[in-house]
Amino acid sequence: MITGSGGVKENLVKPFGVALDEANNICLTDTSTCMVSYFNRVEKSFTRWPGTGAVAFVQPVAVAKAKGIFYVADTGLKKILAFDERGRQKLEITEGLERPSGLVVHGDKLFVADALCHAILIFGLDGKLMARFGGRGSAPGDFNCPTHITTDAQGRLYVTDAMNSRVQVFTQAGRLLSVIGGAGDTPGHFGRPKGVAVDAFGHVYVADALFDNIQVFDLSGRLLMVWGETGEDVGEFWLPEGLAIGRGNEIFVADSYNQRVQVFKYVGAP
Repeated sequence: MITGSGGVKENLVKPFGVALDEANNICLTDTSTCMVSYFNRVEKSFTRWPGTGAVAFVQPVAVAKAKGIFYVADTGLKKILAFDERGRQKLEITEGLERPSGLVVHGDKLFVADALCHAILIFGLDGKLMARFGGRGSAPGDFNCPTHITTDAQGRLYVTDAMNSRVQVFTQAGRLLSVIGGAGDTPGHFGRPKGVAVDAFGHVYVADALFDNIQVFDLSGRLLMVWGETGEDVGEFWLPEGLAIGRGNEIFVADSYNQRVQVFKYVGAP
């Protein structure tokens, strides 16, 4: 575990967003300390930034890193901020944003879920708005507060449509491919879906902050596995938020109110 219990300045207080870069290093946002952190697993170094340039983070909720650049969604600032590993600001994106809550980089595009716009915005890595899709509603393809977004190896977009209690899968052009889950309190349904990630086998992992568990689906929406429950012990959760999967299919969960990131790996049946 990466935990906030060590009594040092790197303590995690409310880890929210988690992502991995191309080298499988860990990027984190903490909405309580208003920090963005980076853990280089090879060098065993831990770096934190309270902001970039002259801009201090207010509520950094999501992070991605690609080609040496960090991209941070700050809902308080209503901005996407980009900076390098020295903390030097490279870019500030505001166009079309109202409450950016999730982001992911795929190829030469930055995809942003905006919870107040109820839409997905697509930017070039130069910060220019290229396209958008979605609108408020409950029909397939609509959104009601989308909060998290990820891609798979084929470039499909997976969006946590939080208040519609589902995950929707799209092409990068915005064509709906499938819908996973729905409102309910039984396995295969969601109470408060948050982080979403896809492993190398095409399995879709979704963190539920109400039921304090992780559910795993195939692309068609068939439930494969559920684990976790409310608690503070190893393997238990208290408001899990961000979710990311590494190259070795390590599963990173931002266990927000337990002030830690837990790391799992699926090892198959005994």
